[in-house]
Amino acid sequence: MQLQDIDVNLNFWVDSSGTDPDIFSKKLREYQIMLYSRKSDNIILTPGGDMSYDYLYIDSPENMRLGSDCILNMNERYREYKNINAKHLENTSDHYKKLYKKYLDMAHTIGGEILFPKRKNSINVERGRNHLIKDRFDLTLECIRRYYNDKNAQNPLYTTICADKNFFDLFKTFDGYVEYFFLGDLVENGRINFFFGKYKDDVFNHSPLAWEQSDWEQLLDNQMKFLEKRATRIQDFCTGIHRNKKPFIA
Repeated sequence: MQLQDIDVNLNFWVDSSGTDPDIFSKKLREYQIMLYSRKSDNIILTPGGDMSYDYLYIDSPENMRLGSDCILNMNERYREYKNINAKHLENTSDHYKKLYKKYLDMAHTIGGEILFPKRKNSINVERGRNHLIKDRFDLTLECIRRYYNDKNAQNPLYTTICADKNFFDLFKTFDGYVEYFFLGDLVENGRINFFFGKYKDDVFNHSPLAWEQSDWEQLLDNQMKFLEKRATRIQDFCTGIHRNKKPFIA
């Protein structure tokens, strides 16, 4: 299989027969090995024997384990948010079901997936547990930006990211990390384009949940737009467009 054979529209739910794609989709793992093994950056990924435990390894002295993680979410897991969400949409249940199906289908294409180090209390776990993040990827990326650029800034995931220093050191800078994982459409002039909210002060002084219906709709819409743009970046990379250009950042 070659890079140009990657289908950015492939739904990994189908490949995993309805089980968790981040663990059981062999096609997703194959795509991620193709995309993120780059000899020019001394990063080579190899599959482990048990996809639920050692999904991927980075060939290195540390032999780091990696796990796949879905970037986007609709905060469905949070009980206090479900009640608000249901109230917003109680009269538009068919509309909601269509939105949710679109989200599920798109979120588990290659544009909606990323790799993080896999270990106990890893970043893909802690970003869901942390009450200042609530699994939002834009806020996760803000924590990563602060880790690289301002280690003294308020950073809810700082300890978690520091535990994976060897992984983040591979990319040297925040720009390097953003470029490597095709995240440029979430960054502008070195700052994060948050999915919703016009923050006049620190983003972590606000609830990460979209309590107002307009915010919820903006959150969903901006996530879908980001996913589509990221898929285009990945497609361009696979077909050779921009592959040798740096930085590959908006």
